[in-house]
Amino acid sequence: MKRMKKWQRCLVVALGLVLIVELIYVGMTIQKNNQAKKIVTEVRAKNQQLENLLHTSYDSKNSAFLNMDNAKNNLKKIKELANDSYQVLAKAPNVSNKIIATDLIAVRKEAKKLDKQASTFANKYASQVDLTDLFLDNPIKNYQFNQESALKEANETKKIDTLEKLQTKLPDDEFKEVVTAGINSAKKQNSTITKLEKELKTFVSDDKIIKEPSREDYRSISHQLHLVKNPEIRNDLTSKVELLSNHLDQKNKAVSDKKLVALTFDDGPNNTSTPRILDILKKMMSKRHFLFWVRWWMPILM
Repeated sequence: MKRMKKWQRCLVVALGLVLIVELIYVGMTIQKNNQAKKIVTEVRAKNQQLENLLHTSYDSKNSAFLNMDNAKNNLKKIKELANDSYQVLAKAPNVSNKIIATDLIAVRKEAKKLDKQASTFANKYASQVDLTDLFLDNPIKNYQFNQESALKEANETKKIDTLEKLQTKLPDDEFKEVVTAGINSAKKQNSTITKLEKELKTFVSDDKIIKEPSREDYRSISHQLHLVKNPEIRNDLTSKVELLSNHLDQKNKAVSDKKLVALTFDDGPNNTSTPRILDILKKMMSKRHFLFWVRWWMPILM
């Protein structure tokens, strides 16, 4: 056998290297495809599991309201699955196989959609927990906000603010309407209680009258007291309101025991003096009675 020439040997070596590179490339391609297939299968399974958990977390398929018992049990797993899918997809290699590449795009799109649903679920769950924590009784009744629900504590400004932030993240559906109604009710009750407490502190301290109230002050405070839905808070404030009432009753009694003064007006009611006189009597909280002597003269036409 003749010895190979130098250039022939170089050619053989070069072809061998090309073959080795091709084999390596083919091997890597197969490995990437297999890895991508495995990821597609794994993410599909996670997506299906996540979809099932989300479905069972609601009252029904198309309901905007959660089944809180199921939601509580599923909450942790839903967060884990949504997070796991993204972590697995982050490891997916670029593949040239069109079928596998299409499958990767599909599962990635599905995972993104389910992640959004999982985020909505988490916000709804947190909103309902916070809403329930604001009121004494369950604030959601027959998929509506229960307007009779009483605020749990006297000042819930921080909790209301937290719930408002969650409310902005909710989709525009029936559940958001209930949360919005709950926030409005909580704000109104919170404002009534804090305003009433502030006004009472102006007049009462340590079960003593520190500032003289007017009858109008008492009427305003008494009206606000009737708006307080929480029976415990209302009872705590009632003692102070009763203190004002007793004080005014004693004051009125003292006034009634004094001599009566009779005023006569020979010019009759008019727009000048009458309003001024009534205003003075009102400020003095005087009891007043009016007797009108009217003489009519009617000409007779013959």
